[in-house]
Amino acid sequence: NQAMAFVKEFQLESKVTFYGHVHNPSHYISLADALILPSFKEGLPMTLIEALASGLPVLANDVGAIKDLVTSHRNGLIVSHNGRECWHQALICLKNEIGLWQKYTMEHASDIEEKYSAKNWALKTKKIYDQLILSNANESD
Repeated sequence: NQAMAFVKEFQLESKVTFYGHVHNPSHYISLADALILPSFKEGLPMTLIEALASGLPVLANDVGAIKDLVTSHRNGLIVSHNGRECWHQALICLKNEIGLWQKYTMEHASDIEEKYSAKNWALKTKKIYDQLILSNANESD
């Protein structure tokens, strides 16, 4: 794994922990300073939503719908290129700006939580079904 090799190469073992798949990440999210999401492919990852709803800033590759939630230099940073130097600069930026990003992210955490809550998604889905039912009823008249 490239991430593990990077940690070993730069002797970061005492500062970085890889947990693998975790069923309930809430405990780990509460211990973190930021979410680093170096994925090559994503849609809209639940991990990203959970992190932002918990007030964690995000450092992530520019893939999928991540940039719909992460605004560079506000609640994290979108990394445009996946090269080592680009990520190096992004980590330096994270280190320098994390306090501001955490403040902004905490101020907007409840907005993210509300927008992406199960209740809100259920209401949106119900609205779609209601519109389809109404449309089908009108067509059969």
